[in-house]
Amino acid sequence: MTMSVRSKITFSKYDKLQITVFNANVQSTGEFTHRELEDRMEDINSGLTSDLTKTAYTDLVKLGIFIDNQQNFFMDIYNVSAIQSRYFGAHNNEWYDILNSTIDYELIKKTENIPEMRFANVAVVFIEDPYFAGKIWIGTDRDIIQFSINISGDLVQENVLSPDSTGVSFIRDIFIFNGDEVYVVATDLSNKSHLYKTVNFGLTWSDEQVINLPDQIYSFRIINGVQVALTEEGVFYNDNSFRTWFPADVVPSDILGESSPALAAFRQRMLNIELSTFIVTESDRWFYISGTGVEFFVVGRLINNDATVVNKMKVFKGLTWVATDRGLYHDGSSLLSDSVDFTLQVDMEDTATASAAIEVNDIDHGENALYCGASNGKIYRYFDNGSGQEWRRYQVPDFGSIHRIILEEKNNNDYMLVISYNQLKVIDVTPTTGVFG
Repeated sequence: MTMSVRSKITFSKYDKLQITVFNANVQSTGEFTHRELEDRMEDINSGLTSDLTKTAYTDLVKLGIFIDNQQNFFMDIYNVSAIQSRYFGAHNNEWYDILNSTIDYELIKKTENIPEMRFANVAVVFIEDPYFAGKIWIGTDRDIIQFSINISGDLVQENVLSPDSTGVSFIRDIFIFNGDEVYVVATDLSNKSHLYKTVNFGLTWSDEQVINLPDQIYSFRIINGVQVALTEEGVFYNDNSFRTWFPADVVPSDILGESSPALAAFRQRMLNIELSTFIVTESDRWFYISGTGVEFFVVGRLINNDATVVNKMKVFKGLTWVATDRGLYHDGSSLLSDSVDFTLQVDMEDTATASAAIEVNDIDHGENALYCGASNGKIYRYFDNGSGQEWRRYQVPDFGSIHRIILEEKNNNDYMLVISYNQLKVIDVTPTTGVFG
C-alpha cells in the first residue's frame, strides 16, 4: 500500500495527523475484519455486550502494545491470544520516538494496596492532653484511624497509625493512661497478640514484654500500678518491672461455693472489662470484681430475659450498666455486694417487651447522659441531670446496625460518632438543640 501527500506543509511530532483507510487489508495482521473480530469475541466470551466487548478488546490491544514495546516481536514467538492479531509499538518509527511521545508521564502519588478497613473493635477519644484533646482513635481490623470533629460537626480523617512496623494489625483494645500514655492490644498477621505502648500519640511505638501471657490477648487496663490483661485463658496480671505475667486468683462468694461454674469460666476466654475505682470483668455472663487486679471476687451471673451475650459494660452515676443481646441492664449498686442483681431498662421503647428485645452493642456516657447504640440502627439516651430522668431514642437515617459509639463533649456542643460496618456518621446530641431535643 502506498500513499502520497501533495503538499508542502511540514509536520512535526507534536502535530496531529489522522488518516482513515477504507476497504484495505494489511498483510499478516489477521484474517477477520473489525466487525468479525467483535462478533468472534462475543462468541468466545459467551455473548458479552457490545460495550464490554469493546472494553475487553481495548485491554487486549493495550496489552499487545505493551508487550511489543517491552520486547519487539515477542508475540511472534508466543501466540497467547485466541484472536489472530499483531501489535506494533511505535518505538522504532521515525515519526514517533516512543509510544505517545507527546505526553510526559509523571508519578503524582503512589498508594499501597492495603485491604480496606471493615469494622471497628474499639473507639476512644482523648480528653486530658491539651494538644491532643478531641482526637478520636478507632481501632479496626486494619490498624488505627485517627479522626477529629471540626467546629461544624464534620468528621475529618487525619491519620492511619500502625503499631506494628512489619505489617497491618488487628486492633483489639486501646487504653489511655494518664492522658498521653496509650496502650494498644493488637494481633499481627501470624495471629500473635502484642501489647504496644506509645507516649507521643503514635509517632513511635514500643512492643512491651508479655512473658507468660497466652498468644491471644483481648483487653488491657492498669489499676493501682498493676497491669491487667484479659486473654484466651482468663485474667493475667503484672505487678513487677520484669514484665512477667501471672494468672489472677478468683474467689467465690459464700453463696456460690467452690464448685461454682464461675471458677471455670474465669479461666476461659474473656473480652469485657470496665475500670472505675475497681475493675469489673465478665465471662459467660459471670461477673468478677477486683480492687487490685490480682485477686477477683465472683459476684454472680446475669440470667435475665434469656440474654446470651454481654457486649459492653460502663459505670455511670454509680451504677454498672450492661449491654446485652436482650436489652440493657444496671446493677442497682449491687455489684459490690455478695450477690449482684440486674434490672432491665423497660422504658427505652414504648413497651417493656420491645425494650427487652433490643440488641444493645455499645455504651458511652458524658457528664449527665448515658448513650446506647443498637443493632436496630437507633441510639438511645438516658438523661440524668439530678432533677429528672428519662429515656429518648433516635433512628439514625440511612444507617445500618450500630456497632460502636463514641461521645465528644466539645465546647457548647455534644457530638456522637456512630460506627457500623463500613459506615461512620456524626450526630449532634447536644441537650435541647440536638436530635434528642
